[in-house]
Amino acid sequence: MNLLSASQRDLAGALCSGLCLSHCLLTPLLLASGALGTIGAVLATETTHWVLLAPVLLLAALSFPAGVKHHGRYLPAMIAGAGLLLLLIALMAGEALEAWLTAAGALTMLAAHGFNRRWSRG
Repeated sequence: MNLLSASQRDLAGALCSGLCLSHCLLTPLLLASGALGTIGAVLATETTHWVLLAPVLLLAALSFPAGVKHHGRYLPAMIAGAGLLLLLIALMAGEALEAWLTAAGALTMLAAHGFNRRWSRG
């Protein structure tokens, strides 16, 4: 028994990817402005990035294989694979590339969940 329907898993995955994108874009701005203080330092740690990535990975593992089984299209899973790869590379990249790679990965994951959700309802 699944706790979430296929559509809910894709919505949750898109939400996590959106939060990841927001974190990636807003944290540096808020740190630069001094608005976050100690909380900002915690949000910028590598551990925080892994904690944020965990639900993205989990929801991808739950959503895309089920989507392929349901609608028979591999494109959302392939797009998601590219997005996850970008997110993982971002964690290993230097600070100069991390934000760009994370933003690209999060946007890619949002697109993948959107396709998967649309075709699962179809």
